[in-house]
Amino acid sequence: MADSHVLSALSTKRGELLGSIRHYKQLIYSLDKDLATIDATIRIFDPNYSFKDTKITNIHRNRFFNNGEAKTLILTILKNQDNPMRTDVLSDIVASKKGLLFENDFEARGFKKAVNNALVLLKNANLIEQTAKEGAKFGIALVYATQEPSSVHPNILANTENLFVTHLNNDDEIKALSKYYDFKSFAASLKKAQDVGFARIKTLSSNYVVPTQIKLFEPHELKNEYNNLPKATWFENAPIPKRSN
Repeated sequence: MADSHVLSALSTKRGELLGSIRHYKQLIYSLDKDLATIDATIRIFDPNYSFKDTKITNIHRNRFFNNGEAKTLILTILKNQDNPMRTDVLSDIVASKKGLLFENDFEARGFKKAVNNALVLLKNANLIEQTAKEGAKFGIALVYATQEPSSVHPNILANTENLFVTHLNNDDEIKALSKYYDFKSFAASLKKAQDVGFARIKTLSSNYVVPTQIKLFEPHELKNEYNNLPKATWFENAPIPKRSN
């Protein structure tokens, strides 16, 4: 039974590939006819024209989107997302927004590749760096986490006002971080101290980096500590106003 399922899936896949091959063969046949017509027309005007000098131009770099459309759709979708999103899920949402239905896996893979290319263009356009640098004036905050400070763009680090740094075991990473605030004074301890929860914290409200032991968050223990706090003698509950009928 299992073999029949495998054979059925492979047969379906083979049919999709044959359909794609037939489609593109017909397309190539049609394009060849158009090319022959253009060549014959050129010969009428110049019998000695050298076709080898013709520059090949690829006009099918992105057949799914108009100029700038992919980046706009991606940014609109990501702006409304609260959680990270896989690229394949993003591709499906973009396709749904455009009302696209793919006849075979070849077209679906081509569309996902187009979405990935748009993401690369957004990254190369330094969109994240621009957000970190200019976002404050628009009320936009950026939260990021990394194990390699050296991989973060210098513009982002330079505009980061709250840093929580734990153990780093690489001199290059420590050197990258030592350029900012007074983390250089903690370079040695960043490499040596491996205590869980021990961090060096720089916040907007503090002028200096502060070594801090972060306690594991235990809601039940926190509640018990609160309940065991001595009652303040100077505090009284506000009287409840009486409601008039």
